[in-house]
Amino acid sequence: MDVPQRVLSQRLRVFSTVVATLTYCVRNAGHLLVLAWFPCALDSAGRLALEWLIYGFPPRLPEWLQFSFFVPATWLTPIVAAPLVAMVWAFVLSDICDRNPDRGTITVLNVRHDWIRFELSPVVLLGAGFLLVTDVGYGLLWFVNFKLLLAVHPLFEGRDALFDAWARWTPALPLLVLSVVSAWTYPAAAQILRAGVLDRARVRSLMRGNRLRLTAMFLILNVAFYQLDVFVRPATGWIVR
Repeated sequence: MDVPQRVLSQRLRVFSTVVATLTYCVRNAGHLLVLAWFPCALDSAGRLALEWLIYGFPPRLPEWLQFSFFVPATWLTPIVAAPLVAMVWAFVLSDICDRNPDRGTITVLNVRHDWIRFELSPVVLLGAGFLLVTDVGYGLLWFVNFKLLLAVHPLFEGRDALFDAWARWTPALPLLVLSVVSAWTYPAAAQILRAGVLDRARVRSLMRGNRLRLTAMFLILNVAFYQLDVFVRPATGWIVR
């Protein structure tokens, strides 16, 4: 009798968990910024460097490394970003779960700088591998989605309005597949970044009864951030111009 009760008590509530997560982020925005700003700044610098390699004249990046479904448009984008994203995850998870305020803290000349965090350890790189798989899969999904649009476009000849309506809904498929993949890869990455090892039995235990719920949570967040990107894109385009 006790085992099913314990399992049931661990099942996540989709909307309550999403709201609680976003509420935590808003309430602790300043503290999370201290934990995350330096890896995020490195990520931005890396992306700017990739943009320079791609769009410089003459182009400095070989054509075989370019892939238009990443931003910047190269296969190097997820490779550069994944370790830095994993680094942020490691700091936040340690702070929330283990109450470890010193992880990644930089010490220079025997002075500890709590506001600069950096850790490129084997644990971070292993966790980044799972995030890399997710990001590469997402780019490939958009590539497949684009090829599918090209393949079916002749079927809508003379019915542009219908094709436009169908095209607007096609991003739902990559977002759904990404949510399913993330429900498997992100808990594994989190386990590695928090505990230092991948405990498959522990991950399976935590996810028992929660896999579909976690997929639904990722889908809600992915749709929300996709819409946010659509909303912000005109402003960023205006800034670039």
